[in-house]
Amino acid sequence: MTEEKNKNTQNQEQNKAQDINAKAEEKKADKHSEKEQKKLSKKEKIEKLQKEYNELEEKFQRLRADYANYQKRVPKMIQDEVNYKVESFIKALLPGLDNFEHAIKHSENSENVEGVVEGVEMVYANLLEILKTQGLEQIAAKGEQFDPSVHRAVVNQSLEDREDGVVLEEIQKGYRIKDKVVRPAMVAVNKLQKQPQTQQQPAGQEQENPEQAGSEKDASQENDNNQSEEDKNDADV
Repeated sequence: MTEEKNKNTQNQEQNKAQDINAKAEEKKADKHSEKEQKKLSKKEKIEKLQKEYNELEEKFQRLRADYANYQKRVPKMIQDEVNYKVESFIKALLPGLDNFEHAIKHSENSENVEGVVEGVEMVYANLLEILKTQGLEQIAAKGEQFDPSVHRAVVNQSLEDREDGVVLEEIQKGYRIKDKVVRPAMVAVNKLQKQPQTQQQPAGQEQENPEQAGSEKDASQENDNNQSEEDKNDADV
């Protein structure tokens, strides 16, 4: 009975030892599996990051190529735009040039001076209308207040019956395109002379009479002469 009991005890202890060893092996296997998963996870992350980097690098290369092509296209686009504007402007001027040619031809053998002048005026009006379609505007001058931003004073006059600073005459027309002044207008400006301010006499003080002041000065000088004579006589005695 005792031997059987001891045998059972030994079996139990062996079983416990086996269980402990089995658990230890399981833990060891779990740790190994966890390490393998971590290694795999790191590898996957590296591969993912490498893939993202490659995609970004490819996009960057495409953008750089597009920008290089854009830099090549821009100067040509600008030059084409300038050429188009110049061509359009010249085409707009051609009718005015034709009208000048016709006016010159008709004026060569014409004795009607008024007709020639009228033709030149029509050409001028036509040319001005063409320039207006390109945004050109005349700067208002005569009768306006002088504005140094759009007017240039070349003559100053002084007319009492006109307002100070008003433009009296337009000597040369000025032009602007929208808000940009192409050429300021040359003008004659009314510049009134400022009257000198008279010094006011203090209150309660009478203004000195010039004749009275001269008499007082002569009397003072006579008294000084008499005093000098008396001093001289005393010295002789």
